Amino acid sequence: METLIGLDREPGSTLPLLQQLRFDTGSPVLNLLSTVGRRRSSAPIERTGTPGRLQDWLVGNGLPSVPVGAEQLSAVMELREAAYRLLAGDGTEADLAIACTWSSRPIPGPSLRRQPDGTLRLEQPPPSLESLMSQLARDFAELAAEPPEQLRVCDFPECGTLYLDTSRGRRRRWCSMGRCGNIAKVTRFRASHEES
Repeated sequence: METLIGLDREPGSTLPLLQQLRFDTGSPVLNLLSTVGRRRSSAPIERTGTPGRLQDWLVGNGLPSVPVGAEQLSAVMELREAAYRLLAGDGTEADLAIACTWSSRPIPGPSLRRQPDGTLRLEQPPPSLESLMSQLARDFAELAAEPPEQLRVCDFPECGTLYLDTSRGRRRRWCSMGRCGNIAKVTRFRASHEES
C-alpha cells in the first residue's frame, strides 16, 4: 500500500465506505482519530479492529509497517480515544495521563558504528509501533496545547471527525464532501421533497 495522505478512502477497497480507512484530516494524528467512523452515532464503526488494519493505516500514512499484536492494538486504541476526548474538550485526567505516558516515552535515536574499513556510519534503529505511537503522541500534544484556528469538527451530527480546514475562506463544514457532505445534501434534498 502506498502513502494515501489526502485521500478520504482506500483506493480499490471492497469494504463499505464507512469501514474504509481515511487519510484526509490534515495530519497523521487526526487520521488516527478518524479510525472510528460515525463516532457520535449509536453504532460507531471501528476501522482498525485488527492488527493488520492498523498496519494498513500506518503504511497509508507513510509510516513503516511494523509488527502489531492484539495487546499493542488495544494500547493504540486507548491512546486514540484519550486523544480524541482531549481535543474534543471532554478529556479527563486519566486521558491526559495516557497521552502524557505515550508522548514522554523515549524514542531511540541513531547510533554511530565503526565499519570494517575504519569509517564511521550512522545507523537508524529499527522502527517499532511504540516509537511510532510515541512520535504521534508528541505531535498530538503540540496540536492539543495550541489548537490551530483551522481545527474543526464535522457538522454531520453522527460523525464527530476532527480535521484541519485548509479550504479557501475556511468554510468547510464536513470532514469529507464524499462522505458526510453528500449524506447531508441528500438528507436535505429528501426533507425538502417530503415537505412539498
